[in-house]
Amino acid sequence: MVNEIESLLHAATRELYNEFSRRNLQRRLKLRPCLIQIQPTSQYWGLWSAKTRHIVIAQKLVTDYEWHDVVGVLSHEMAHQYADEILDSHGSPHGDVFQRACQKVGVPFYYAKAQVHLQQHTLDWRQTQPSSEEEKRLEKIRKLLNLASSSNENEASLAMSRVREIYARYNLEKSSTVSDEFYHAYIKTNRKRLHTYEQKIMSILVNHYMVEVIVGSAFCPQEQTRLRTIELIGRKENVLMAEYVFDFLKTYIFAKGTDKKKQEVHFPASMAKAYHLGLLTGFDEKLNYQIELKENLDIKQSLAVFSKDPQIKKYISKIHPRLVSVASQARLKNKDFFDTGRREGQTLTIHRPIENKGNKKITGLLS
Repeated sequence: MVNEIESLLHAATRELYNEFSRRNLQRRLKLRPCLIQIQPTSQYWGLWSAKTRHIVIAQKLVTDYEWHDVVGVLSHEMAHQYADEILDSHGSPHGDVFQRACQKVGVPFYYAKAQVHLQQHTLDWRQTQPSSEEEKRLEKIRKLLNLASSSNENEASLAMSRVREIYARYNLEKSSTVSDEFYHAYIKTNRKRLHTYEQKIMSILVNHYMVEVIVGSAFCPQEQTRLRTIELIGRKENVLMAEYVFDFLKTYIFAKGTDKKKQEVHFPASMAKAYHLGLLTGFDEKLNYQIELKENLDIKQSLAVFSKDPQIKKYISKIHPRLVSVASQARLKNKDFFDTGRREGQTLTIHRPIENKGNKKITGLLS
């Protein structure tokens, strides 16, 4: 057991050096190499020492948290190093100079806060107390998600349409204010490649749920390799909803043949792929049809405003300065299965699951 932990920490330390070098080179920071250590401390998540020129990362962060949290804290400490050694800061540790350093280093909004230094502060933004306005809005969403579970198709569809209207008005209000408070959610795939259905869900989220989606990779200390991740970026409530929709659609597809141990419908792999793609295409068409209805003008306007929102585009360019767009197109086989799935997708309604089996990804929306 001791050897396993030592091996894990050794691999994680090596990856931290790699992450430091990648960020330093990508962003042309010109930071001098420093010592990076993982230590068993309970006082802080991360620490930069200007005197000894080293960065310390808490062992608990590496063993108990997701890798994006580790990278977020590392980038926070790199910002301290940049403020000290490049900007020659002598002011407040988390003042204006540090915030300038965070922008240069590309520290995500949530990890640029002073509290990231304190281990008493949660690194999961979903667990922070929502404002009274946020809680009031979320409570409306929860009630509507319950109605969307109705066996009455019209009632269920109307409830979800109402959810989209609430989010549309929320985004139209937010777009008129200047803010860089964009949140990130990371979906682990536990694989090195994405499934076709995951790529299609990503397209649906971008087109209908007002988030930007980025495919990347994250180091997995337990496996000691990098695996694919799907990163959702947007305003807090949009990210919660998009994460919820991704989880719902993925779970729904698993029940329709992807998971051979739990499947309800048995398909050969090639036919299942066509069916899943058809199902998601039909659902996408349903959402497009709803946008064109006269009573949903707020949704149409909100999506149009978001697609051109300079604030999130500027924010993403800071966090991911060298993004490369890659087009992906699945080959259509087994048209009959595609059409079967398409018809089902056109009647599909997102709703609240009967049981939320401790899924941390969606507790922010359902709790």
